[in-house]
Amino acid sequence: MTTKEFLELAEKYEKGICSQQEKALFEDFCNQFKEDELKWDLKDDEYKLAIKHNIYKQVERQMEQNKSSRIAYWMRPVFRVAAVLFLVVCATFLFYDYGDNTSDELVTTSQIITKENPYGVKTQIKLPDGTKVRLNAGSKLTFPSEFSHDSRQVELWGEAYFEVERDEQRPFVIKSREIETTVLGTSFNIRAFENDDIYVTVATGKVRVSVFNDHRNKKAAFADVVSNQQVMFNRSSGDIQVNVADASQYLAWTQGIMVFDNISLEEAAQIIERWYGVEITFETEAIKTCKVRNEYTNETLVNVLEGFKHIFDLDYEITDDRKVILNGNGCNT
Repeated sequence: MTTKEFLELAEKYEKGICSQQEKALFEDFCNQFKEDELKWDLKDDEYKLAIKHNIYKQVERQMEQNKSSRIAYWMRPVFRVAAVLFLVVCATFLFYDYGDNTSDELVTTSQIITKENPYGVKTQIKLPDGTKVRLNAGSKLTFPSEFSHDSRQVELWGEAYFEVERDEQRPFVIKSREIETTVLGTSFNIRAFENDDIYVTVATGKVRVSVFNDHRNKKAAFADVVSNQQVMFNRSSGDIQVNVADASQYLAWTQGIMVFDNISLEEAAQIIERWYGVEITFETEAIKTCKVRNEYTNETLVNVLEGFKHIFDLDYEITDDRKVILNGNGCNT
């Protein structure tokens, strides 16, 4: 675009007499500046000045492209006015598009971050306040990029172990389906998988576990839990129980140890699915109720299944699409 074309287009745009094609051309020209600004990390005032400076530089470059006609057109009052209007319009266009609709207060926005693990994957996360989270396979955690000045809230689906950075002015709150766990600074494990009961196991310190009704607007019950205690929330009955528990057993997964504490083979299969990222089906219903009591430390899937094969009267098959088929005559224990 020559200087003449550029100034004429700016004048027509300002008067509102340009065609749709000319309007699109002019706004596309403004967008060329805007795309460059997206890469900058500047404070608000610096940002505005930088945009204005960039617009002037773009004007100068356009005028350099046609030096022979620059003086003739620039000296004409109408084009001087059009050029100034161009700066105003572009600046307005940019500032409006970037949302500089300010009130008397400076509003800062905090983005919501989601970390989700597929089956077979565990991750470690460090939250904005320094809190460390070990997120189990098949689990999801959401949290803000910055916590507010009076509280720290996250939401968990699945299982995670928390080492909460102590801050007595800002309680740390974890929402897990129907319950909320509130702490100041402690370490604990929450297990809240879909369709399962919810467990909160405390390793150190003290936490408060609150149960809410379906609309989360009324607290139905709460329990204070200390080290080596566990809250169990029965999602069917709505009952909440506090029991003595060996916290190390419930935190073993964070060390690569898979614990089966006298649970059914069907329950063990759910843990194996999340741990190894497989899908398990039973060809024989009778073996679902076999009781499993064992520990596996950083074992392969095959070694775990071989252990089951020797303990129970069953066989297994692993297909190419990561499905495990279990069959047998029942339990021989």
